[in-house]
Amino acid sequence: MKTKAFFILCLLSGIGLTSLSAQPAVPEGTKTTVFTSETDGYWGFLYCNGVKVDDISGTGTVTIINHYKAGKLVWYTMHFKGEASGTSGEVFEVNEMTNQVHVDADLNPIDYTAVYNYRGSFGNHYIGLQSYDLANNKWVINRAVCVENGPKK
Repeated sequence: MKTKAFFILCLLSGIGLTSLSAQPAVPEGTKTTVFTSETDGYWGFLYCNGVKVDDISGTGTVTIINHYKAGKLVWYTMHFKGEASGTSGEVFEVNEMTNQVHVDADLNPIDYTAVYNYRGSFGNHYIGLQSYDLANNKWVINRAVCVENGPKK
């Protein structure tokens, strides 16, 4: 699971960084660029009362905002909207947004946190804050709230 998490983190970072080749050269100074792409590589975790209840995966659109200072990437954010499902067959509307991911001089992430909101077709709803522990190569669920079997959408 650690390898998968690290691979996805690198994949999403790579999407943002390789998108630069399709854009005009970044001039010196401060600039922000936006890149949007369809993806079938989304995945996440469902937590309720501190217990992991499922893994979900799906497809959607990712928007990456890159911010440059003095011509160098200093941070980026990613926003994913789409659908994902897990082993229960429930389909979730997914809305996930990373906070600013700051990078070092070699473009390696220094920090990575994201908020997520999963609304399920069976009425379940999961909201949380997660971070990636780069030193230990693992995801950490900082906060998670769930409403299981709530009103169906």
